[in-house]
Amino acid sequence: MIVLAHIFHLSQQLVASLIPRSVTLPIALTISDGLGGITSTTVFYVIFSGLVSLTLGPKLLKQLGIKSKAARELAMGTSAQMLGANRSLLWADEEGAMGSVAMTTSALLLSVLMPILPFILKI
Repeated sequence: MIVLAHIFHLSQQLVASLIPRSVTLPIALTISDGLGGITSTTVFYVIFSGLVSLTLGPKLLKQLGIKSKAARELAMGTSAQMLGANRSLLWADEEGAMGSVAMTTSALLLSVLMPILPFILKI
């Protein structure tokens, strides 16, 4: 993401808006605001990212030959946020729990890293 931002010469404000695109919307808005991002851009990319992951994720995992329930649901929960965790519940309760754990863990990790992100990214 950071490499692409430099290649395409994205503004620091836009980069700050895109960083939290893979966590739940309330946490993404808080992180984006803390980094100086654009709220409406963050909302769009979080929802867009979730919908794309929800639509393409199961097909991509199947094409890659990933059959492990835990791996599939960790991927769906992390990339598609609550939409992915909810999709996981349709497959089975155990898989839904894994999707929820992945979503929560990614949100917690980014929230903990948020105070040091500006120093790492030089925003």
